[in-house]
This record gives sequence, C-alpha cells and structure tokens, in this order.
Amino acid sequence: MITLWRIEKRKYIDSFLLGEGSRLYPGRWNKLGTPIVYTSDSMSLAAWEKYVHISRVTPGKIPMCNVDLVALEISAPDDIITADVSNLGYDWMRLNNIKITQVLGSEWYHSKASLLLEVPTAIMPRGVNYLINSSHPLVKDIKIKNVIDFKFDIRII
Repeated sequence: MITLWRIEKRKYIDSFLLGEGSRLYPGRWNKLGTPIVYTSDSMSLAAWEKYVHISRVTPGKIPMCNVDLVALEISAPDDIITADVSNLGYDWMRLNNIKITQVLGSEWYHSKASLLLEVPTAIMPRGVNYLINSSHPLVKDIKIKNVIDFKFDIRII
C-alpha cells in the first residue's frame, strides 16, 4: 500500500474519488470529461497544489481561508505506472505545453493500465503527484486513513 495526500473540502470527503472536479474542469494531466483524482506524496505538496489552483479574488486575502478544508491521508494499492516524461522537454510544465500532458494522462486513464499514475509536479523540483484512475477496478480498495482539519496560514499571500 502507498500513502497519498489530498487537500479537499470537507463536504467532498465521501465523493472525491469520483473525480467530478477534473471531469468538469481539465487539468494538467487530464482533458475535459476525464475524471482523474489528483493526489500528492506529502501533505505539504498537496497543500501547495491546492493553493496554486485557487483563484485570488481579493489581493492580500487567502481564498478558501474560511472554507472547511481537510487533509486526507489516503491508503491505496501500489498498482503504479510512472509516466514517461523524458520526451516532453525541459519546459513541459509551462501552461502553453499543457495539451501534451493532458493527452498522456487521459490516454492512461482510458487504458486502465494501472490504478495510479506517478507524475512530476510542476510546482517544485522532485515533487511527485499520483493520479488516481477513478474507473479502475482497484479504486474500491482505496481507504481514507486519516482526516485532519486543515487551514491555510493567513501569512501566505
């Protein structure tokens, strides 16, 4: 088993594995309509991933600082494929290259080749994210080990 982390709104604890957010909104590793669940190898990386994906509505205010968030410590079978990003180029993480990674992740999802796809994060060197294939048969074996109340520190601007 592998431990994964995700920062989530408390109201989605029971449904996050459906991948509804990524189905509705394309991400770095998925096209529109592809319900992939994004997780990280640490709580701190999961927090940064959540932080960079929330819009800043008011300068100097942290969006979601009053939202009921939790850190989910997740246990999943270690049925993992590591994405081959060697041919993506040194600047794969730039937003103008996102279609390349969206194709890679979406093809993996539809192949059902594994429950998890290990991918690099664009946020920090050597960080690792794990994509969960919400339609893979092993998704039923994923368990939440711990639910931890989570708030972003007000000093983060």
